[in-house]
Amino acid sequence: MSNNILKVIPKDYKFIPTLDDRHEIEEFLRINLLAHEVKIKVFKNVEFVDQGSNFESIVCPYCGFDISIDWWHEKMSAAYENLFEDLNVITPCCKNSSTLNDLKYILSAGFAKFMIEISNPKLKLNEELIDTIEQKLCCKIKEVWVHY
Repeated sequence: MSNNILKVIPKDYKFIPTLDDRHEIEEFLRINLLAHEVKIKVFKNVEFVDQGSNFESIVCPYCGFDISIDWWHEKMSAAYENLFEDLNVITPCCKNSSTLNDLKYILSAGFAKFMIEISNPKLKLNEELIDTIEQKLCCKIKEVWVHY
C-alpha cells in the first residue's frame, strides 16, 4: 500500500514555532484536513525534507536552467559536512548567489528544523488554510507532497 504524506515546513529553514503554537496547529490540522495522523517534528539539526518518488528535477530560481543532479549532490555533500547550517551556493548556470533551500525543486522540497507530517490527508491545503497555518505558526510555509 502506498502512502501520500503532506509535509509542511517553514520557508525559513531554521525557524521553530513555540511549543504552544505547535500544539495548536497539530489539533487544527487534524480537524480541518481530516487527517488520520498529524505528527509534529523538531530536529536537532537542519534536515532535508524530500518528496520521495515525487522528485522530478531541480531548477535555478533565477534563470530557470535545469540543474544537474551531479552538481546538486556535490553541494548537498558539502552542506552536510556542516549539518546543513550553511546552504549558500552559487548557481552553476547564471552564477547568482542562492541557497540549496531556495532552488526550485520540482515537486517541492526544502530544508527545515521543524516539520508537520500529515499522513494521507483527505483534503488538500487551500489558500485560506495556508493563511491560517501561517498565522498560527507565525511564519511562511512550504508544502512538500511525498509519495512512498
